[in-house]
Amino acid sequence: MIMHPDIQKAIELIDRKIAGLQTVRDALISEFGDVHSSSSEKKTSSIPDSPRSSDGPKPPTRKEQIIKLLEVEGPLSRSEIVKKSGIPEGTVANTLNDKVTFESLLGKWRLKESTKRRVIVPIQSEELSSAAEAEIP
Repeated sequence: MIMHPDIQKAIELIDRKIAGLQTVRDALISEFGDVHSSSSEKKTSSIPDSPRSSDGPKPPTRKEQIIKLLEVEGPLSRSEIVKKSGIPEGTVANTLNDKVTFESLLGKWRLKESTKRRVIVPIQSEELSSAAEAEIP
């Protein structure tokens, strides 16, 4: 049976809404922790577990995706974030409302200094001695 185009559009809209709600749910769990993680508490929610809750590695949250994008690309406008990340505009806008993590300067969003990841690379003693020898005239 062929589905009426209006019904098909309604179903697509519902699917997008469900995906958006799932994204918000995952963001809240990522930000504040999973209320179901305590072994002493019984699961009371009627919301089924996310398909992401399998034993395998979890994909990054939308917030983590935006953080990574800004780390790589530097400051971007909201529309550039949407375009480069493929994340829906509303999700990007909602995520950028996190004023602890993100700030806007002249229309460009960037990570707050306290959010930026510090990468410490240990220097091996062999590298130090060979570098010191190379500098000796």
